[in-house]
Amino acid sequence: MLLIIYNKAAGNGKIKPIINRLGNGLNDNGTPFAIFEVNQFSKETAGELLEAGSIKRVLVCGGDGTINRVINLLIDYVQDIEFGIIACGTGNLFARSLKDTEPISLTDFTSEKYHPAFREVQVGRANSQFFLYVASVGLTADTVSAVEKFRDTAFGSYLFRILGGFSIYVLTFFTVVPGKFLFKWFFDAPESRAWIRTCADPAREDFSLFSGLWSTIVHYRYMLMPNSILPEWECNHTPVTTKGYQIEHKHPFSWQVDGVPQQKTQSLNIGFHYRTMKVQTIHPDWD
Repeated sequence: MLLIIYNKAAGNGKIKPIINRLGNGLNDNGTPFAIFEVNQFSKETAGELLEAGSIKRVLVCGGDGTINRVINLLIDYVQDIEFGIIACGTGNLFARSLKDTEPISLTDFTSEKYHPAFREVQVGRANSQFFLYVASVGLTADTVSAVEKFRDTAFGSYLFRILGGFSIYVLTFFTVVPGKFLFKWFFDAPESRAWIRTCADPAREDFSLFSGLWSTIVHYRYMLMPNSILPEWECNHTPVTTKGYQIEHKHPFSWQVDGVPQQKTQSLNIGFHYRTMKVQTIHPDWD
C-alpha cells in the first residue's frame, strides 16, 4: 500500500486538483493507498501504519516545509521506506537540488516490480529537528520567521497569492537586512550563516557551509534565478565535516530548518549524517 501525505496549503492552495488527479490515477492503476493531510498526520499514525510493514513507499505532495515535516514524523522508519516527491510548493528547493536525478512516472513509483536507483540523501539533525536541505541562523532564519508570520495574516496570505512566495521572500530579506546591520547588537546573530545541502553528488560533501550576505544572495540566486548575472554557486564551497557544529550565543537567536522556523534558542548543535533516506522525484506529467 502507498502512503500519501500532502499539504492543502502548498502552492498557494492550488493543490486540490493535483490530489484529485493523483487519486484518480492510483484508482485507475488499482493501487491501494492511504492519504493524509499533513496537519492530520502524527507520529502515532505513522507507527500504526508502518509497524505492520505493509507500506514500503511514501509519496509527499508539497514544498520544502511539507517534506521536512514528513521526515520528522517518519524519522524512525526513514531507512526502511522509499520516498517519492511531487514538488508543488513555493520554492521546492530540495527537489531542485536533485536536478541531476531523472524524475520517474507515478506508475513506475507505485509498481512493486520497479526498483529504480533511488537517490540516497543524508538526513541532518539540528537539536531535535531533522532536515534535508538547510539549517541556518542569522539573516536567512530571520527572513523565514518574518515571512511565515506575515503569511499567517489575511493580508499576507492574499499577497502571497498575488505576488508569489519568491517575491515575498526577496522583499522580506531586504527589509530584514538593514535592520540587522543598524541594530545588530539587539538582534540574535550578527551574520547570515547556513549549513546547506547543496547537491547529492556522492563524490562531494553532502553539506556545505556559507556565511555572509553576499554568499546568501549568490546561493539563492543559483537555485531560484538561474538566468541572473550573479556568479555561479560552487557546490563544494566550504565543505563541512561530519562532526558538525555547535553554536552558543548570549542572546536567544532565530533558526530554521528547510524553511520551517523554530523556537529561539541559545544553543544549536548541527550534525550532518544522522540517517540516510532514499528519494525520487515524480515527473510532473506522471505518465
